[in-house]
Amino acid sequence: MLNQCLLYWIHSDLETNIQSQGYVGITKNLKRRLKEHARKKNFLDDRTVDIYLQGETEFCKKIEMELRPTRNIGLNKAAGGGLPPNPFGKKLTKEHKQKIKENMVGFKGRKHSEETKAKMRKAVRKSHPQTEETRNKIRRTVLAKKAEELKKFVDAA
Repeated sequence: MLNQCLLYWIHSDLETNIQSQGYVGITKNLKRRLKEHARKKNFLDDRTVDIYLQGETEFCKKIEMELRPTRNIGLNKAAGGGLPPNPFGKKLTKEHKQKIKENMVGFKGRKHSEETKAKMRKAVRKSHPQTEETRNKIRRTVLAKKAEELKKFVDAA
């Protein structure tokens, strides 16, 4: 019972051939898997989900492999016969981590120009306007911290 799996077919009303149309997949948890499919924009819209069979995982993998022997059949991108890879708990090698680091796209190692910094400050002020009362509270807090630091400095001398 622990090794039970479902083979399911997601298709529109116009798609009638399970061997060449729609999406065929296997899962141990259909509710979770359909939520994953729903994250893809319009993937489940106007489509029906049919449970094709329920059985042991290895048998479901075999049938899925027969229905999707190669990549890019129907809506499937991968060939059938395997469970989706689970990346959780896998350790990356140092080489793999280094490759990821090298290919990181972003602002790493560069600095914003003064003009860009001014634009960003202005944008923040527009999106988060502060009342006079708030500005006074901030001012008092900053002054209190400066006075505290000055007092520590004087006491140390």
